[in-house]
Amino acid sequence: MCAGICVSGDTEREGAENTMTKRELAIIMAYTDVVTLTGDDLKYFYEYVSEVVGRKIYTHEIAKAVSLYKNTIIKNDFAALCQSATND
Repeated sequence: MCAGICVSGDTEREGAENTMTKRELAIIMAYTDVVTLTGDDLKYFYEYVSEVVGRKIYTHEIAKAVSLYKNTIIKNDFAALCQSATND
């Protein structure tokens, strides 16, 4: 069991308790503006924002894309993530 937030190695849950996927961290990062992914893991943030926009995005488009969708798709994904939280 992890103390605090543990992160699984990829975007799928590995069955460990109290883990977050990299995709979930990308949702948190997009909605809260808190950096939760760095280095090579930024690819998960780019993948998530690209999914939201519906096409591949480039670095210079990130801020505008997040701003454009923050109160719609990103907010809904963040709310769904919060609702799926357990008491563990």
